[in-house]
Amino acid sequence: MDAGFFNGLKKRPGVEMNPIFEYTDYREYLQDLIRNKKEKLGSYSIRLLSMKAGIKSPGFLSMVLNNKRNITTELAERIADALGLSKKERQYFLLMVEYTHTKRIDSKHEILQQMLMLSRSSPVRNLLPEQFEFYDRWYYSVVRELVEVIDVTDSNTDQIAECFDPVLKTREVRQALEILTKLKLIHKNDQGKYKRNDTLITCGDGVRSVVIPKYQSEMMGLADTALKRLPREQRDYSTVTLSIDYNAFVKIKESCNRFRKEILDIASKVDAPDRIIQVNIQCFPVSKVVQKGSIGKGDDVSAINRGVLP
Repeated sequence: MDAGFFNGLKKRPGVEMNPIFEYTDYREYLQDLIRNKKEKLGSYSIRLLSMKAGIKSPGFLSMVLNNKRNITTELAERIADALGLSKKERQYFLLMVEYTHTKRIDSKHEILQQMLMLSRSSPVRNLLPEQFEFYDRWYYSVVRELVEVIDVTDSNTDQIAECFDPVLKTREVRQALEILTKLKLIHKNDQGKYKRNDTLITCGDGVRSVVIPKYQSEMMGLADTALKRLPREQRDYSTVTLSIDYNAFVKIKESCNRFRKEILDIASKVDAPDRIIQVNIQCFPVSKVVQKGSIGKGDDVSAINRGVLP
């Protein structure tokens, strides 16, 4: 199992190891850490980590990293000890394990908040509390855009709530205005109308905040609702399934990033907006990395040496 796993990792040349606070998935963290140690030490392997963590089955950790098995809290603690993590890193690692295994969205959010507090105090990055609050509710970003489309005041929040699809509650609009004002993302002019302070904001390249996944998950939920409710002329959905290699995967991600920047540029040149839209750009694996020609007649797919898509 080790050989197949590292065959997959060999397709990731030049990827530097990120600090633990840049991760939300413990499997991804362990994959990068093992690869990094193997590149530096040469002899490091999944088997060696398994031995240090007291895992009796040499293939168990490979199955964990291939998303075939989960680890218990007790085993996560042993792995953290085997890796020599600091107290703060150990706590963050255990939260990652809990976050990855938890299915409930509300529970995930609570865990993410704890991860945020740890990552915020880390010298690795300086994630401001304001950034967390802006992405805490999907409609905060919509309210921020809406103030440029129609007049929004403290006296018409009832009508503003009706402009949303799905419709918001009045208190949610008022909450958004309060938060956005506090974060200095909008302001109230002399006529009592809310206005945006900046034209566009984006979390930028390489930002992997632990709060972003919840925001993106909510937006994808809205996309699912819109797909079922809106006529085709009011939306544009396109999906494609591809068989590719790692190099093509990297190029597609780069293309998605360029496309996102093009969209931001188009929006920045609109003088009189009359609507708010949401654009989601997604690219994700729907299979494991399978060695070409490795699956023959009668083969057990679960036993095939496979890596994990980065």
